[in-house]
Amino acid sequence: MIPGRWFWPAFGLMVLLQLALPGRMILQHEQTLRQGTEHRFKTAPVDPYDAFRGRYVALGFPDTQARPSAELAALDEAERQRLDTLYATVERGDDGFSSLGQLLLAPPAQGDYLRLPADRVSLMPGDGPARVDLPFDRYYLTEGLAPEAERLYRERRSADAETGQAWLLVRLRAGRAVPAGLYIDDRRIEDLARTPGD
Repeated sequence: MIPGRWFWPAFGLMVLLQLALPGRMILQHEQTLRQGTEHRFKTAPVDPYDAFRGRYVALGFPDTQARPSAELAALDEAERQRLDTLYATVERGDDGFSSLGQLLLAPPAQGDYLRLPADRVSLMPGDGPARVDLPFDRYYLTEGLAPEAERLYRERRSADAETGQAWLLVRLRAGRAVPAGLYIDDRRIEDLARTPGD
């Protein structure tokens, strides 16, 4: 038990520490949204009956493979099991859309990258391409827009599967990724859901 005179200062310190961690996380999220580099990732069709789960869109991506670096490919299975974090470079293609490049053991010296928990990466034996579960597989919406956005997403993705494009705008900063907008045919899904008759 803490003596009476130390109780309130200790309690105040505990409260400050409990507020500091979520405050830091919110600050990092907002800094990434404001200062992060924009990347566009094409989305792939998902099960149309399960695309919306509550207030978010479940996102799929057609290209989620990364090439392991020579250093990573040289690790044996036991060493790979001990990995906690991996880093994937992000490369922008000629079409303006981004994809994963190389999978590394440490952050690259320059360029954009994703910091990934090792359990989100499925490494193949040797230097075969690794499959990555991207950390931005959900796009959250306000509750009022979700039903109309769900209808639009289903209609556009099934009707325009070959001509229409759906993509996610993601901002990257220091390995963190924050979804900044879901687009269908270059229009934000929120705007489409608000526009009647569209």
